[in-house]
Amino acid sequence: MSRFQRVAGIVAAVILAGGVAAAWAGETETVYMAMFMDGKKVGYARNTRAVSDGKVTTTQELFMNISRGDMPLSIHTTDSSVETPDGKPISFKSVQDLGIMAQTIEGVVGADGTVTLKGDDVGGGQPRTMTWPKDALLFEGLHLLEVKKGLAKGTKYTASLFSPGAMRALDVTVTVGDTVETDLLGRVVKLTEVRAVTAGPMGQIDMLGYVDKDHVEQKIVTSLMGMKVEMIACSKQFATSPNDTLDFLDKTLVSCPISLADIVTNQSVTYHLASRDGKPLRLPSTDNQTARVVGDKTVVTVAPVQPAAGVAIPYKGRDAKALAALKPTRFLQS
Repeated sequence: MSRFQRVAGIVAAVILAGGVAAAWAGETETVYMAMFMDGKKVGYARNTRAVSDGKVTTTQELFMNISRGDMPLSIHTTDSSVETPDGKPISFKSVQDLGIMAQTIEGVVGADGTVTLKGDDVGGGQPRTMTWPKDALLFEGLHLLEVKKGLAKGTKYTASLFSPGAMRALDVTVTVGDTVETDLLGRVVKLTEVRAVTAGPMGQIDMLGYVDKDHVEQKIVTSLMGMKVEMIACSKQFATSPNDTLDFLDKTLVSCPISLADIVTNQSVTYHLASRDGKPLRLPSTDNQTARVVGDKTVVTVAPVQPAAGVAIPYKGRDAKALAALKPTRFLQS
């Protein structure tokens, strides 16, 4: 999987996991939402909730078309959950189809909290069980909590939402705001602002949702990798209509003001970065880069990771950290 596909897959997972759950009136109902990035329609979401045999099944699908230069990429991700009517988790499933490859993982939650896993990411050294995160909710559980808390202005609460796509529990802080007139593709209606701040795999994601009195979400606005992302409720016909072309990765790159032709001969390179809006840049410190705020700039130093002196490759030592780093991961089954 290329870096481009990895980033696109994570973006889709965060969008599906970070939204505010919707209330539903009937036993089976489907809501369509058109997806815009920087004003261009790039796809749509289809959210379905079905009640049958004493179980609630919620399915959130995202269809997205983006490109990198002349390379098109079609993304189809599906996160689904099966829960009891009172929001207890029974099972979940995540499918990420990134064009040239697809990954599926499923989990069944036992009465003791042990989750039995199966799918493309399980096996080959991967764990076949995990422990359900304490107090974690799936889609129906979050919906029930939102209905209980209500839409009174100033209401604030936190929840732990398990994302099948990210395979982890995401901390969500929800704050209810004003009721405002909202433009839904030319249709103006009064909706309540609900802000959901999610700690996701790409850092903190701030989403502003607009919901009606029945908690049905009509619009989501967020900023992701420097782009404005909007999800707007609409008809199936408009949601599935042809998309615009958006060069996704180009918008995540910044031109360097000087030539870096001799970069491989240097031990490190340091960048002094400032955002156009003056807000601090949230950049991670990792094994091969350190980031720190100095005045109004973020200073990032990048250096290649070097193996310790005398370490042979392939590694045959007993260092616990090194052995853990060599284990298979969800994206690399070694």
